[in-house]
Amino acid sequence: MKNMVSTLCLVLISYLSFSQDTEKNKDDQGAGKYSSFQINFSTVPTQSISGTDTSYANSFSIAPVLDIRSKSGWGISYSPAMITSGAKTGIYMHTLSAGFERYGKTNTDLAFSYNHFIATNKTSVPYTPISNEIFFYTGYTGSWIHPLISASFGFGKDSSAAVGKTATELALQAGVNHTFDWDEAGPFSSIELTPGLILNAGNNQYFSFLSASKYLAHSKQMLKTIKKNEKNKKAGSSSAPFQISNLELDTELQLQSGRFSLQPEGSIFIPISSGDHTIFGYWQVGLNYSF
Repeated sequence: MKNMVSTLCLVLISYLSFSQDTEKNKDDQGAGKYSSFQINFSTVPTQSISGTDTSYANSFSIAPVLDIRSKSGWGISYSPAMITSGAKTGIYMHTLSAGFERYGKTNTDLAFSYNHFIATNKTSVPYTPISNEIFFYTGYTGSWIHPLISASFGFGKDSSAAVGKTATELALQAGVNHTFDWDEAGPFSSIELTPGLILNAGNNQYFSFLSASKYLAHSKQMLKTIKKNEKNKKAGSSSAPFQISNLELDTELQLQSGRFSLQPEGSIFIPISSGDHTIFGYWQVGLNYSF
C-alpha cells in the first residue's frame, strides 16, 4: 500500500509538471508532441519445476509502453508486459514510471526516474522481491567517443523469506559508445547506429527488472548465478558482494520514417566474476510512434 501511494504521488507530481509545461508551450510546439507509444519485443527467462528439478528457458515477451512526456522532458509511462510461451502465459508485470529525460539538446544527456514494478506472480516468470527502482543515467556527447554512466537502486519486500525482510539490489554501468547517423537514407528520414562497450557491476543476488542490469531479466543464463547466491544466503552466508559482473558489447539501431521508428538492439555479455564463463546475449526490437 505504501509503495502504491508513493507511486501515485510521483505520477501526480509528474503529471502536473507535464500539464503546466505543455500549456506553456502549446502555441509553438503542440501539446503532447514528445509523447510516444511503443511495443517492445524481447525474451525473458521462465522456469519449469518438476519435483526437485528446475529447468529454465527464454520465453517471448511483448511489452507495449505508453509514454506521456512534455517538451521539458518530464513524463509518466505505463507498460504491461506479457509472455506468450512457457507453462503459464499472460501478463507477468505492470510497470509505472515517473521521471525526466533529456537527449540531444546539450552535450550532456540526462535521465532519471522512479519505476514501480507490479508482478502478477501468475506466470512462469521467476519471482522477484525488487518492486521499486530509482534509476539515473548521464552521458557526454561533446566528443567522438561518448562516455556514459548509469545506476539502478532497487528495493522491495522479500515475501519468500521466512520473515519478510527488505531486499535491495544495486547495479552500475560505465562505458563508451559512438553514434553514426545518416539523413535521408532510402525510405528512411534518418538512420542511427550506436555501438557501445559497457562494464556492468552489481550484487546479482535477486532476479529483477532493473534498467542498469538487463542481463538479469532477459537471459536464462544469469538465473544460475542468482540461484547459487540464494543457496549461499540460506546457508548463512552474507549478501552477495558488489562486484564487476560482465563486459557488454552493445549495438543499437534506429530507423526513422516520419513519426514511426524501428529500434532493434542487441548485446553480448562476457562474464567476468561468475564461475560460469558462458557467453550469453540479449535482444530487443521496439516499434515506436511519436505523437
